[in-house]
Amino acid sequence: MVCLISIMFVGSLALAQTDEGTTDATGPVIIEEIEEAPSTLGLFWRGIREQLSLMFTFDPAEKAEKYVKFAEERMMIAEQMAVSTEARVQERAEKMVTKANKYMEKVEATREKWETKSAERYQRLAENIADHELNRERIMNNLEEGLPEQNRERVQELREEGLEGSRRLFNAIDNEKLSEEIQVHLEQVKERIESQAEAIIQYREQKMELLQQTVASSSDVAEEIKQLWQERKEMLQENQAEFQNWTEEVNQVREQAREQLREQSGGLKEQNQVGQLEDEDEDEDEDEDVEDVEKVEEVEDGEETGTGNGSGNGGASGTGSRS
Repeated sequence: MVCLISIMFVGSLALAQTDEGTTDATGPVIIEEIEEAPSTLGLFWRGIREQLSLMFTFDPAEKAEKYVKFAEERMMIAEQMAVSTEARVQERAEKMVTKANKYMEKVEATREKWETKSAERYQRLAENIADHELNRERIMNNLEEGLPEQNRERVQELREEGLEGSRRLFNAIDNEKLSEEIQVHLEQVKERIESQAEAIIQYREQKMELLQQTVASSSDVAEEIKQLWQERKEMLQENQAEFQNWTEEVNQVREQAREQLREQSGGLKEQNQVGQLEDEDEDEDEDEDVEDVEKVEEVEDGEETGTGNGSGNGGASGTGSRS
């Protein structure tokens, strides 16, 4: 009985995923809003849903979009967990970041499969990847600043790993398949990733040097490390402010570009409709001309027939008179 219920459960999910893949193949990727950190059981069921969804998704581009979607949602969960005061919940935030990194690694690993799809699909996926990377960095800023010191080191390591993967993925994306707007967007995101990566490396190297000084001279550098972290924290806050302003500008530019595309599409549609009406008018005129010609021919045929009959009757009368 349990086995039967399980099969029915999986089958219904498979059908749902097939329908989703069919009807939403070219639609936007919907990101679930995470308002609070799920429980352990909630995370368990989320993992099952994600794996079943991927299992029954066969289109490479759609699967890559789901990898990005799930990575984004895991980062949002991590952000919610980071504000918790419970140590075990904060530790689970690290696991969420690890899971998000793994999903993005799969996007990179399957690139050769999804990059062969249509230019529209490829461009949308590249845009979604860029948006995820930006949001990921925003959340990592919050995690690094908000988590206690014992968790901070691991978060920085995960951040560095994610940035390295982002570098590889962005360098592999074929810009020739992208619109100029998306190319500029990706280039800006790449520059931001490079800047963040360099800042993290510099901070970790400086911290390591201070710790080595402690070992070598037995001196206490705790105050210097604290000062170093304060500088790093101020940098994170500046990054957040810059990120907010830049994101608003990017969204505004992209909305203007989309509005122009909508206007162009509307103009083309109107031109097509006008052209279609003109073609219909021409067809109607041609039909009327054909009808007029046919009527004229019918009249001419009738006149010729009447003339022929009249001549025949006249001949017969004449012969009769002579006899």
